Amino acid sequence: MQPTVHARLLEALRTRGPDVDSPPFTVPASRYRDPQRFARELAVFASPRPVLASTALAPGSSAPVDGVGTPAPVVRGADGVVRAFANSCRHRAMRLCDKPGTVKAFVCPYHGWTYDLAGALVHVPHAEAFAGCEHRDLRALPVAERHGLIWL
Repeated sequence: MQPTVHARLLEALRTRGPDVDSPPFTVPASRYRDPQRFARELAVFASPRPVLASTALAPGSSAPVDGVGTPAPVVRGADGVVRAFANSCRHRAMRLCDKPGTVKAFVCPYHGWTYDLAGALVHVPHAEAFAGCEHRDLRALPVAERHGLIWL
């Protein structure tokens, strides 16, 4: 069995020399295909992560954040509170925020449903055409602002 990278590094530190005579280190492909390993990795990365500097969001601005499991616009409302939502309209799941910038509301490009910066559904154009359709606010995600960072 080939020694682990950790063991090789410890040996190099102990002998004060590189392990140039060791065979190249290989990673078994099974590490990338194992569903149990993937589930464990997801659990590690599911913890809160810093996604933006607090200074990146002025009141009335938002920034899309991807790579945290669920695409999310992070927004600072006019009240100064930072919020995050699933980046999809509650009607047809269209992406609401594609680029950072100043915003007054999130408007779905599909039917024009409009959500305020607190995530509340505030306007449904031609609401009579959506009779029987459940009108829902954006799905809020846990977010916190600490130590000059925004955590999602």
